[in-house]
Amino acid sequence: MTEAEFPLIHYVSQEMLTGQLRDKESVYDDQDVVRRLLRKRPEGVPYVLVTDTSTPRMPRHTQKPGKSFIDEFECTVTEYKGLLKRYLQHNLDSDLSLSSTQNLYFHQISSHHKQRGLEAGSIPDLFDYTQIPADSPAWDPLYYIIREDVDQVLEDYSERIREALRSWTEHGPTQKIANSMLDMLEREDFEEEGLDDYRYRHQENI
Repeated sequence: MTEAEFPLIHYVSQEMLTGQLRDKESVYDDQDVVRRLLRKRPEGVPYVLVTDTSTPRMPRHTQKPGKSFIDEFECTVTEYKGLLKRYLQHNLDSDLSLSSTQNLYFHQISSHHKQRGLEAGSIPDLFDYTQIPADSPAWDPLYYIIREDVDQVLEDYSERIREALRSWTEHGPTQKIANSMLDMLEREDFEEEGLDDYRYRHQENI
């Protein structure tokens, strides 16, 4: 497990607590990770768990009915949805509802586009690269895809993008977003220079 430093804020869902992870030496899950961190933290130093439930369970370790590990360890648990709701109320002006997405990145893009008078209430529209401004955060994943494709394997990009989107999109139109990204990448032959040129040249017409 990677070394962690305290104070620590740790995002973990109930599903992550009961799923399995694997490294070169062993199979483990986030129950083991969280328990190790709880035991390792220095006395009096905050360890905040951001979760999708107010009573996260580690069934393998805490087996008493109605009990969660926060009854065993003195720690602070914050429900992600409530935390996100407060953050949006005080920091962003997103046109997306919390019921449509709990992805902070999407809300940041929506708020950015809304400030510029663009359509901001539809997730696919946030990634319409023919309409969004050059300073939109929606451009960032395209550069990441180009720079991180260390193998330079350009086949099956649609599926690879969808897989990447699934890792940070709880549900929603991943296929439409992937298609928009792929269309723009193919338009500029997966080259960062071409993407820059289109991005800023196109800005003049928006």
